[in-house]
Amino acid sequence: GGPFGCCGAEAVRGQNAGVARIDPRVVLMSQQSNPVAGIAVANGAMPAVTSTGGTAGGSLTAVVHAEIGAVVVLVVGFPAPATTIPPFADPFWLDSSAFAFLAFGVQTAGQPIQGSVALPPSTMFEGLRLNWQAVAIGPATGDQASNPSVSLVR
Repeated sequence: GGPFGCCGAEAVRGQNAGVARIDPRVVLMSQQSNPVAGIAVANGAMPAVTSTGGTAGGSLTAVVHAEIGAVVVLVVGFPAPATTIPPFADPFWLDSSAFAFLAFGVQTAGQPIQGSVALPPSTMFEGLRLNWQAVAIGPATGDQASNPSVSLVR
């Protein structure tokens, strides 16, 4: 999900005034030559996180896809407003006082970095929302934060 749990992973990000950074895996469909009106488009690889929700006694999971050779750290925590932390241009959507480092590794072809959180067999956690996000330090892309992805306990 996107930052508000309503949409898929963020595909277009404003980099600075008038420039949108778009992951090459994204295909924009438009009848215009520039599918993002009034904004210059810059293609650039970005780490992407997808996640699943779960029910009591099950688990929440997340998967990160990043540049091959990137060092990746997967983090899960409570949602928070966007915060930018240098040297990352991308914002973090995690509560800085309520998060956990869950998995890390080096991205290889066909082997995403992934992690899961076991849920207790209690319905008291129904409605709990957790955000997942990754940090990737790539050989070509440098320091990047991924999109936030939302998991919901149902």
